[in-house]
Amino acid sequence: MENSSGFGKCNGENIFLDCGEGNCFEDDNIECENLTGWLIDIDKSNEFEVIFKSFSNIDDVWDII
Repeated sequence: MENSSGFGKCNGENIFLDCGEGNCFEDDNIECENLTGWLIDIDKSNEFEVIFKSFSNIDDVWDII
């Protein structure tokens, strides 16, 4: 998934990416890295997006994946 906005979709949920965690893997065909973020149900995505875009602290109510 490449998306410069930091958002993506996965099985009826939105992915909000926070950052890379290092742990890089690379071979002849792919470069990848573990990511940290939030997988949020579509029906709660608008509420979460407001918090995410404000760069505020995100409460523990929203578990990080």
